[in-house]
Amino acid sequence: MKLSLRVVPEDGEAQVVEAAAKDFVAFEDKYDRSISSFSNNLYYRDICFLAWHAAKRKKLTTQDFEKWLDSIETVELVEGGDSIPH
Repeated sequence: MKLSLRVVPEDGEAQVVEAAAKDFVAFEDKYDRSISSFSNNLYYRDICFLAWHAAKRKKLTTQDFEKWLDSIETVELVEGGDSIPH
């Protein structure tokens, strides 16, 4: 399972990252919530965390999560990508 996310930085060009297994596990470990809860209880912070973790895993950022949040304008689900995990 993968989730495609478009990250729009405050300055620069948007990029698409794919959240994959390692990112979902990191989310579950950090927030003590299953990704299966996304279908009923998805927070914007969840999407941002997955995008940040995927970007960090791919070495597209070295910033910690909070600093990275300060540097972006938005994170969006990419249409045609995988749906929200159930």
